[in-house]
Amino acid sequence: MKSDRNDHPMVRILLAEDDEIMRISVSDGLKQFNWQVDEAENGEQAKKLFDKNHYNVVISDIRMPGMDGISLLGHVLKQSPDTEVVIMTAFGSVDDAIDCLRQGASEYILKPFDMDDLIIRVNRLLDAQAMRTRCELLEENCRDQHDRKLLGSSQAMQQVHQTIEKVA
Repeated sequence: MKSDRNDHPMVRILLAEDDEIMRISVSDGLKQFNWQVDEAENGEQAKKLFDKNHYNVVISDIRMPGMDGISLLGHVLKQSPDTEVVIMTAFGSVDDAIDCLRQGASEYILKPFDMDDLIIRVNRLLDAQAMRTRCELLEENCRDQHDRKLLGSSQAMQQVHQTIEKVA
């Protein structure tokens, strides 16, 4: 699903996958969109990378030696609640999916998966992330505008204040 359109430049993704072939394959697919992808072979390595860098999205296998994907999910969301986390697994069940989503995962995807499907999901998460950021900026701007007081006590300014109060 290579596209010339990149609505999300400057995206940084952390990929935690212990299977080398799967890790390389997914990483190469994500890099086609000019996203920076850092790779980790296990949860501990992913945690170290996450603690040093900011990531928009973390994509993690659920079963890895040492620190598993659920533990990584908890660490990521504790440190950076705005980071989107996609959990992937070859051994999925409905209970596992529900558990991951309850713990804060943004997406849960079963292996093998279609790379186009993963790209669509990541783009959707990035869109939502960008929308939240824009909303936060607009809310902050509105608060700043609302907090500004009109200066002046002349008769004309008093009329302006009265009109504003009536409209409000």
